[in-house]
Amino acid sequence: MLVQTIIGKEIPKYDFLDYSFITELSQICLPNSNYLKNNDLTKESIEKRKSLFKKDFFQKFPIVIMACGHYPKKFNFDIEDIFDVKWTGDTTILSKGNYYNVHYGKSKILIHTRQVSIGVTNQLLFEIAELCKKYYK
Repeated sequence: MLVQTIIGKEIPKYDFLDYSFITELSQICLPNSNYLKNNDLTKESIEKRKSLFKKDFFQKFPIVIMACGHYPKKFNFDIEDIFDVKWTGDTTILSKGNYYNVHYGKSKILIHTRQVSIGVTNQLLFEIAELCKKYYK
């Protein structure tokens, strides 16, 4: 729904990656962060990937949606430094657990929000998409 709303048309499920790119802050894959008993593994993984996100490939995206919740704060991932953006200073809270922060950079927008695979409202996805539309090329 999010990508389709941003680009303004329906896309078949198998074409999703023609319009977007997905990666994780950590290479540690688990059903949710509660399964992780040793946060040192996640911290190490995120630390190693910081330099990856600073590469031109990632910096050139005009729209970045970081659906990673508390991870940047918990694991010292400086969104502003790594993506060369500035947070507006406001957090928009739509309902319990549904929020977003907007960061702007030169010709780009970065939205930081909670994980969007489960438990999000359509309103959250719609508002994020509306903010991103003018950056879609």
